[in-house]
Amino acid sequence: MAIALAILSAAIARALIDDTDTPASPSLWQILMHALFIHDLADVPALSAGVWYVAIDLQLYALFALSLWMSQRLAAMASIDSGYMTTAACLILTVGSLFWVNRNPALDEWAPYFFGSYGLGIMAYWASRTPSKSAWLAGMVALLIAALWVDWRSRIAIAGATAMVLATAPAFSWSPGKHLKSIAGRLGKMSYSLFLAHYPVGLLLGAVVAWLWPRNPVMNGLGMVLAWLLSLAAASAMYALLEQKKVRA
Repeated sequence: MAIALAILSAAIARALIDDTDTPASPSLWQILMHALFIHDLADVPALSAGVWYVAIDLQLYALFALSLWMSQRLAAMASIDSGYMTTAACLILTVGSLFWVNRNPALDEWAPYFFGSYGLGIMAYWASRTPSKSAWLAGMVALLIAALWVDWRSRIAIAGATAMVLATAPAFSWSPGKHLKSIAGRLGKMSYSLFLAHYPVGLLLGAVVAWLWPRNPVMNGLGMVLAWLLSLAAASAMYALLEQKKVRA
């Protein structure tokens, strides 16, 4: 659905304005590569800003699932606790990414490049649900500091800080007001839909504003605000029609 919206928005934008940043009309091959989530690997231009994330997320999920399966099989063969093997597999992939793979930008089309951030998120989940929280947090901090000392990367620093917040958040008892909690909860649930919907909405509205008021800073500013509001509305509708319905099913 997000791809269809992006293609439609780009077609309307091309009819309104001539801008090199507006995606060209897609070919059948380009659509096929997007359907298979391998457009980056095939060196095909993306049809939407969020498609690369979906493709990488699918790779990461498959890689982690494969590592879990292999670690459990090895644990059964060696007659040891599968939990230790699972932890070891995650650590190996995370360390390998942070210290080697993620330092090579040419590999940013493959899951191991991003597994450093992904693995820190997995560790944050484990740390928040174990009695040995202090040991987990200390290990995460040491790993993050060492990786950044070897090669500073702002994205890894942000991912690490986010992981630490997620790992320690359950320990805090602060609770927002009822209405704020409801709004934050709703925005959190539909955040993925917002990630997919904001690009086609922004592209279409940006083209309309550029067509009608190309050099009016006030209208361009209002257009940005309207694009944000319409993106929220589109994401809410997409979440209700697709994600929420799937969860209920």
